[in-house]
Amino acid sequence: MAEEREQSERSEEPTQKRLDEAIQRGDVVKSQEVNTWFIIGAAALNLMIFSGSMGGGLETALRGLIANAHAVAFDGGGLMRLIARLGSEIIAAAAIPFLVLMVAAVAGNMIQHRFLWSTEPLRPALSKISPAAGLKRLLSRQALVNFAKGLAKLALVGGIMAALLWPERGRLEALVDTDPAGTLGVTRALSLSTLGVVVAVLTVIAAHAMAVPRSGSKTIKKDAVAKTSFDVIINATPIGMAGIKAAPLLEAKDLNTKLVFDLVYNPLETPLLRMARQKGIPIITGIEMFVQQGARQFEIFTGKPAPEEEMLRVVIHALRQQAEASPEAPAATSKAPTSNAKKAPAAKAKKAS
Repeated sequence: MAEEREQSERSEEPTQKRLDEAIQRGDVVKSQEVNTWFIIGAAALNLMIFSGSMGGGLETALRGLIANAHAVAFDGGGLMRLIARLGSEIIAAAAIPFLVLMVAAVAGNMIQHRFLWSTEPLRPALSKISPAAGLKRLLSRQALVNFAKGLAKLALVGGIMAALLWPERGRLEALVDTDPAGTLGVTRALSLSTLGVVVAVLTVIAAHAMAVPRSGSKTIKKDAVAKTSFDVIINATPIGMAGIKAAPLLEAKDLNTKLVFDLVYNPLETPLLRMARQKGIPIITGIEMFVQQGARQFEIFTGKPAPEEEMLRVVIHALRQQAEASPEAPAATSKAPTSNAKKAPAAKAKKAS
């Protein structure tokens, strides 16, 4: 019973259930590059549209404060009124640009996944503050790859910005002796040009980040399998293996594919392969994978070519003897792979191993 329950948990419905649970926890796949593109783009838009009005509002507030500094009361009540007045003027000047940034931050997530509200990431977990576990994550291969990718992106963007600002170094040096009001136009122009380049570079990076996951794998529900066409269907579960009592994952109507590959090698012909044969679909048996794994290991250890044909003959002979000795084995388990397992797919399996 435990074995049947374990196998049933590996079927399509529990997989979808685990996916839904991950979504409820807020654990969804998204690209940080896309979020960064939206925020930097919004910052450039703010600078281009609202920099004049926002700078003018802040300039008016601060100029009045500086001009009347001698008359400002800095006692308890006067200081609080001053802070409140300055705060309200700063908020009034920066409210719309800040709102644009907030909308951009939300849009960067919404374009990658539907709206999701979860407090799970905010819950403290003692397991996450383990120094050993943290060090292991920091030194993991994935962390090092992400670190290298971050350095490459930083070098790319920094190099482009340096090349853009280097011809303007004279103007930047002259800002030291320029009136503060006169620096606004120069800094605005340089900021817009640099942000424009950054947004262009991030557009390429974000587009690549969006395209890669969409061209990879995705999860579909069981009832959608029969309505979908595939290049190849691969069974990477133990379902169909001798001794495993679990309901088949797929039916004959689900096999809308050009090729079926079952990694199970015992019995010689699994129920999945039998259905594929009956529909005339080319197959690759699990024995191909099993023998090729052994052959590669043999070559790694010995440095000599593996006797693949002899290994295949021995494996088939052993599985036939095992099937004949098992009273519960169906008659189909005694069949060896036939010519329906076409040579081209088999060659692909060898290359993949």
